[in-house]
Amino acid sequence: NGAQSMALSNGGDLTVSGTGTSTFVGTVNVKKASDSTNLAKSDMLLHIGGLGASGKYNSIGFGYNGGAQIPAIIAFKGTSGAGATRGELGFYTRSVTTDTAPTQRMVIDTSGKVGIGETSPNIGEVSGLGFARFQPASTSEDSLWIHNGGNTIGLQASSAENTSTSEPLSLNAYGGNVGIGTTSPGAPLHVY
Repeated sequence: NGAQSMALSNGGDLTVSGTGTSTFVGTVNVKKASDSTNLAKSDMLLHIGGLGASGKYNSIGFGYNGGAQIPAIIAFKGTSGAGATRGELGFYTRSVTTDTAPTQRMVIDTSGKVGIGETSPNIGEVSGLGFARFQPASTSEDSLWIHNGGNTIGLQASSAENTSTSEPLSLNAYGGNVGIGTTSPGAPLHVY
């Protein structure tokens, strides 16, 4: 239709547009003629990707880029290169001002589990049946659990890694009983 679809300003700002406009909103501005109604590949505004091989990354870097390393990254890491591939989304930052690679701080794995401060969450679902665990780096230390174990929803303070061990505090959904020093409180307040 003859409408301009790409413009580069004298200051180096780039606009890629499906609307035929060259209005500069930021350093890089990408816009379509209309909003997408689904998540299909053909409706993406921007795609960052490669072959999707297992163990390989596709990433976006943030911050100062004067060294060999970028201080913050959001990255897709392929976990299987088979078929249409699959992978996890990781968030990386660094805590120093030296030219050091950032460390993974949060991950959303292929099953939807979220890990903050751990790279392979085995629990921590944010929705659905599951667990949320608040615990120091060592799994043998005390922790706080919010869990839904099928028909039981509860809150536990535990001195171990899993909810099947004895714990000093348990709030049980069956009748809403509170147990201190017992895993199965039999009264509104049961102190063992």
